Amino acid sequence: MKQQSSEEVRNQLDKEKDSKEQVDKMKKHEDVEPQAENWNPRSEDNLKQS
Repeated sequence: MKQQSSEEVRNQLDKEKDSKEQVDKMKKHEDVEPQAENWNPRSEDNLKQS
C-alpha cells in the first residue's frame, strides 16, 4: 500500500469537516494550507529591503 504524500493528505476534501473556504480553494486547485518553504526572514532578498 502506497502512503500518500503530505500534500495529498492536506488537500483532501472532507465534506463534513471542511469549511466553505477550504472547499472553494480545492475547486480552484489551490493549496488549502500554504507551506512557508520559501519564506525566510533572514534571506538576502529581505535584508536588501530594510
